[in-house]
Amino acid sequence: MADLSIRNYRRITTVDLPLGAGVTLVCGRNGQGKSSTAEAARAALTADPLPARGDAEQKARTKKAAKDLVHDGAESGSVTLAGGNGSVQIRWPACEVKASGRPLSASAMAVGLRDTSLVAMDAKERFATLREVLKAEVTWNDLWAWLRQTRDGVAPPAVGEDLARKIWETVEKDGWVNAVERARTRGIDFQNQYKIVTGGKWGSVKGADWRPEAWDARWDNQPLAVFADKVTAARAALDAAIGTAAVVQDRRARLEQAVAAGVAAQEQALHVGAALDQAQKELAAHQKDRDSFVDPEVLHRASCPHCAKEVAVVPERGHGGGTLVYILTVPGPKLSDKDLKAARLKAASLDGAGQRIKDNLAQLLRQQAEAAAAVKAGEEAQAELAQMGPAVEGAAPEVVTAAQAALTQAEAAHAMVKAVQDAHAIHVMALQNLHIQAALGDAGVRAAVLAASIDDFNADLDTLAVTLGLPPVRIDAADASLTVGGRPFRDLSDSEGRVRVRALLQLAIAKRDGSDAVVIDIEAATDRRHILGLIKMCNQAEMPALITCHMDHPDDAPDLASDKAKGAGYVGQSFWVEDGQVAALPVGG
Repeated sequence: MADLSIRNYRRITTVDLPLGAGVTLVCGRNGQGKSSTAEAARAALTADPLPARGDAEQKARTKKAAKDLVHDGAESGSVTLAGGNGSVQIRWPACEVKASGRPLSASAMAVGLRDTSLVAMDAKERFATLREVLKAEVTWNDLWAWLRQTRDGVAPPAVGEDLARKIWETVEKDGWVNAVERARTRGIDFQNQYKIVTGGKWGSVKGADWRPEAWDARWDNQPLAVFADKVTAARAALDAAIGTAAVVQDRRARLEQAVAAGVAAQEQALHVGAALDQAQKELAAHQKDRDSFVDPEVLHRASCPHCAKEVAVVPERGHGGGTLVYILTVPGPKLSDKDLKAARLKAASLDGAGQRIKDNLAQLLRQQAEAAAAVKAGEEAQAELAQMGPAVEGAAPEVVTAAQAALTQAEAAHAMVKAVQDAHAIHVMALQNLHIQAALGDAGVRAAVLAASIDDFNADLDTLAVTLGLPPVRIDAADASLTVGGRPFRDLSDSEGRVRVRALLQLAIAKRDGSDAVVIDIEAATDRRHILGLIKMCNQAEMPALITCHMDHPDDAPDLASDKAKGAGYVGQSFWVEDGQVAALPVGG
């Protein structure tokens, strides 16, 4: 139990109210101080000297204008909330806050500031708020279960526990956004590797079936060792056909070719390295140009919720299956049709140029790898040549030619099978990476955990809705939309429950976020039955509440201290506000 004392705040001159035992109901006619009472209580419960900041009619309220909060004719105003384990006092116009112990407190949503209500938020804000309020935080077990879950009868790509643990360590250390970016970067690496092996772009479907043009269908599903054995056998056959001397002679020629190729490859590597450096610089420069260019098609203009200036909401492009990140920027002047057309052409040109640079970079990487392999082979051949003796004439040319052709064919088959197996391994890792990106993305495990929490929260809303005589109130876990009896909240009129739904959400969130009390200021006219429903809801939830509402006469106000109200199970006390002062209603029937 606590005592709320208000002095010279806006329309209020003197108010002393209990807070903490049931419902404190303050009724009165318009302009007498109901909302001022609620606002001062909000200030005390949130320790915020500007409790209406952000309200639709109070966006400009600042500390500089705090003198307007002091009752006309008074030098200062104050609110004090004392009781329980502490107290808090706020004084105006200094906006001075003093607290001791552990006074009653409540969140901004629990006290009903308009800009914090779920009904005033867009989907993104509502999801973020629910994740925080419902404490829908993902655990290691949630991530591990999501990665292994079968969806629509399709088993997911296998992700080992060791890899999953590393992903979770990244999330805990660097956060979800960085974990997603790291997975996206790995996805690009896999695509580049695939292009080096196959010469083509990777696709989640076609990547599993890639085969070289000369592929023999009989090679499918045969182990690489079979082809390695065929190469060994063909090489032995060639040795037998030409004899030791001929082998040496042929070997010498091949080694000399390898040495020559290695020398040429060294020079090529220098050119490729220079070209690669230039391509990387071009890619960085192009990315900078592209990132600085805002497509007119994706520019969304809005008003800043803090300063009311016009801003633009721009989605940054994601790559490799990553998520979109939205940023705020200052919009430029609106473009004419001619300039808009030019901007579209520029966007298309930038995207085309960027793709050409990336294709060139992948080709250069492949050339660099090939040159490095040739240089290494040349060095090994030079070392072997140094140990060889003079060449000796070998067997008949046609026998050697046939054996050499067989070896060449065996080596080609071995190389193709290895390339197919390498491509398949990269494909499996790329699919695995896409699965990881999906798990970390906006529609992944975080969405699944939040959806489960929202379902649980909807059960709380059902219980409260019954008390208010409302149809089921639902928050859709897919798009965060709010419905009442299946109808969108925005389509409801006040008489159909907008006021009651706001109060229901406010109370449900207060129970979840640990608030000690709620403040419900009913500005729109409503009937006695709806007021009693709100009081009953707060009583059943065992949540202390300050409710202010319009009544034309004290006799119209529900008297919660009456025997009739107590017999009906209502807990609380009723007050009447007039000319800035509050007094308890006489105990009635």
